[in-house]
Amino acid sequence: MTLDKETGGITLPEIGASISASLSCSQFLKTPAFDGASVVVRNGLWCTYRLQDIAQASSRLCVVLQFHGEQLQSLNLTHFSERFGTSWSDWSEEQELARKAFHEDWLTRELGIRLGHYPWGDISSNYDPKGGSSSIIIRYS
Repeated sequence: MTLDKETGGITLPEIGASISASLSCSQFLKTPAFDGASVVVRNGLWCTYRLQDIAQASSRLCVVLQFHGEQLQSLNLTHFSERFGTSWSDWSEEQELARKAFHEDWLTRELGIRLGHYPWGDISSNYDPKGGSSSIIIRYS
């Protein structure tokens, strides 16, 4: 995966696809590379889709897209690996915070991207203690 600092767009060579703020929901649904996507939440104009996990060197990358009507609002990226636990039965806050740290290192080391505000939006690394999960969130403005 690559992330363009100038646009916030991502390229997923593993599935032959690109995602940018200009990707409409209609375009997303018509793109063959996204055929395996599943609806996570549908609530009025809000619709969230999860792509099939993408194999990485030491993990699987989950990419979730959130649309409001036709407009892409955000991307949520989460790495899954046995070292972060495989189910709720072996979940721990320590492992989830390790996932958060992995995300931040991965952004810097693999993508050359820093957390923060950009002209096109924001990139953050979050841990949600209520939901028990960590993820990278790319929000488009």
